[in-house]
Amino acid sequence: MIEERPKKSSMDIILQWAAGTGKGVEEIDRMINVMERESSGSIRADIVTINRLVKFAISRNNPYLAERYIALGEKRGIRPNATTYLMQMDYRLFVGDLDGARAAYGKLQAEEIFNNEDVPLINRLIQAMVSSKRYNFDAIMAIVEDLNARKTRFEPATVSALSLLHIQRDELIDVIDLLQTHAYHYSSEARGRVREVFIDYCLDHNNSVSKAWDTYTIISQFFDESDREDRTKIMENFFARHRADMAVHIFTGMRQHARANTRPTVDTYISCLSGIAQTVDEEALEQVHNQLRVDFRIEPSTRLNNALMLAYNACGDPSQSLSFWESIVRSREGPTYESIHIAFRACERAPFGERTARKIWSRLRRMEVEIDSSMWASYLASLVGSGDYETMAECMQTVEGLKAEVGLKPNSFMLGSMFNAVSGKGKQDDFEKWFRDRYPDEWEELEKIGMVTSRHGARTFKIDRSVSP
Repeated sequence: MIEERPKKSSMDIILQWAAGTGKGVEEIDRMINVMERESSGSIRADIVTINRLVKFAISRNNPYLAERYIALGEKRGIRPNATTYLMQMDYRLFVGDLDGARAAYGKLQAEEIFNNEDVPLINRLIQAMVSSKRYNFDAIMAIVEDLNARKTRFEPATVSALSLLHIQRDELIDVIDLLQTHAYHYSSEARGRVREVFIDYCLDHNNSVSKAWDTYTIISQFFDESDREDRTKIMENFFARHRADMAVHIFTGMRQHARANTRPTVDTYISCLSGIAQTVDEEALEQVHNQLRVDFRIEPSTRLNNALMLAYNACGDPSQSLSFWESIVRSREGPTYESIHIAFRACERAPFGERTARKIWSRLRRMEVEIDSSMWASYLASLVGSGDYETMAECMQTVEGLKAEVGLKPNSFMLGSMFNAVSGKGKQDDFEKWFRDRYPDEWEELEKIGMVTSRHGARTFKIDRSVSP
């Protein structure tokens, strides 16, 4: 082909072949000179020639080489066209050269585009500019307006990126406008991708409560297909943010939903009640418990009663908490180890709670239930928490005899649990004196963990005594 004075189309293929065999840009330039000279000027390299070389460079993931081919064309007086700028945008976006991609986009505006070939690249450019956080809002929106003016459909990733940008700027009306214009035209899979972006933003604790709530309102308005799992994650997130009111609002919305795959199950109730226990919100507890009472779809279970015990005890009603213990005991399913721990926690603060604690303990011993150090910790804490000085002295004596009685050495968690449960500064001071004297190593270990003091002077070691339903 080289020897037979190739036609223009053959010339382009030969140059691509030469590039593929490793010839450099200077060698390609010399080959073009030879071909043009041999043809007496009847064939000449043009932008098609250059674009094919650029395409070859892109296929080798070599943007630098692509730029050199474009520069070669310009040196020979060959002006880039729309195809050149499209490829240039593509590889510059690929390597993260956003300024270069914007420059190519600017030049592309002067070219004629027939089939919207540039739309996917413009979408990518918008997405990249938003995610980079290096460009001001007006620069981004200038490109967005170009797409709007052409009445083209935004890609799901573009809608997601722009929506979050508007949320960060408290421009909810713009978010609504974006979703109304584009989201309803997407497939369920594409809508799912957009929804996931909103959910991830809502769950991100780096975003403020107000912005997370705004995002949830958008999800509930435009993505009604969001299922129970997604909504539960958002509910739990607001509990973690100590906004039980918002979390319960989400729970109520689930309960009122028409679709079965969105309405709460017993696990959803347990999650909600556990969140209320963490946030200590009496109003939220009353609201959710009232809903539970009339929810015929939910069957009582030990775990559900455990969650009710936790919530009522946390909200300052240990007597009501223990009423659920009675329901557990009478049920066919019966108590779990978690039930027993939670019941002992309620006994710590319930009136005459040490009496109930002794009854529970007596039953455990009678039924020969396996009792580990954590159960001893819960039991002894329940006695010192609700008992008097005499009971506290009895507990101290019990601790000192554990090694001989059951072969169990008191550890820092057991002693710390008892100290945290003691009510009243006087009793706590007496317990501390005994604790320091008899178990100095354990006291020192707890001091390293740290202690907090309430406004009433009660001191609490920062040990984790939490129990899950």
